[in-house]
Amino acid sequence: MFAFTGARGDRLAGWLDLPDGEPRAVVLVAHCFGDGDAGTAAAQFARGFTELGMAVLSLDRGPADAPRLGGDDLVIAAGELRSAVAAPSILVGHSLAGAAILAIADRVPEARAVATVGAPADGARERIASLRPALLVMHAPDDQVVGIDDAAWAAGVIAAWAARYLPAPEGPGSGTSPAGAAGRDVVVVTESRARPYGQRITIGDHVLAADEPAAVGGTDSGPTPYELLLASLGACTAITVRMYANRKGWPLRNVTVQLRHARIHAKDCADCDTKFGQLDHIERELQFDGELTGEQRARLLEMAERCPVHRTLHSEVRVSTSEN
Repeated sequence: MFAFTGARGDRLAGWLDLPDGEPRAVVLVAHCFGDGDAGTAAAQFARGFTELGMAVLSLDRGPADAPRLGGDDLVIAAGELRSAVAAPSILVGHSLAGAAILAIADRVPEARAVATVGAPADGARERIASLRPALLVMHAPDDQVVGIDDAAWAAGVIAAWAARYLPAPEGPGSGTSPAGAAGRDVVVVTESRARPYGQRITIGDHVLAADEPAAVGGTDSGPTPYELLLASLGACTAITVRMYANRKGWPLRNVTVQLRHARIHAKDCADCDTKFGQLDHIERELQFDGELTGEQRARLLEMAERCPVHRTLHSEVRVSTSEN
């Protein structure tokens, strides 16, 4: 719990969630649930930020006429955060609390990004017109009741968007070293708070998540390991094709790669060396957008086969395992 004295002298409290390691940013979230699911949804919302290495203070503002939490209280909470952890650089307001967050954004000088989720539009135009930080508005027009059904996803979207407005991290791994970003040759995977299977993946200054779907006991807080593998192959394929097209000066406007992974019987693969049991099958489909000739499209398909990750998957790979 994170307790502080409010503007009226009353004792207020919220929940402070900290990531593993040093926070890359601090987020102040003002909720307005007013129902029995507030705790669960707020925890899911906070998890979306902590999985990306951010600290989160969650406050429930309650109904609009509730006296327990107002704009001045949010400013005080930001000041308390400034002393205890660091000043909040991201402000988020949910439902009626969205208006309060917009109102106090300029009173938190360290704020670089502001987001509202399902907030009413009343009075927002005046506040937005003079808003200093970047603004993201999330709204689902078909919602009849304000709530957060996929809170962790919404928080992840906000965190990924806000990251571009945060100051560059200092020290090793910040990308300021002339020799390149330190630590980029090591990928670190640690268990996250999305138990039992959630993982936090750190690559230099980048933080990713991995998990298993709910159907197999996970919480679906991130892609599965095989989905990350497909993402790696797809990204490498698109980059390789783009580099080649740019070098040739071909009019490739966009490249899209769709991938699927499955286990198939070896006997069903006519051109495979393995003839017994099962083997992994990755299906890769490329879409080229641009005024390309048939010969150019065929050449780009050939280049996709030369992507380094593709070659790694087809080569002999040795994995050495040890205990640190």
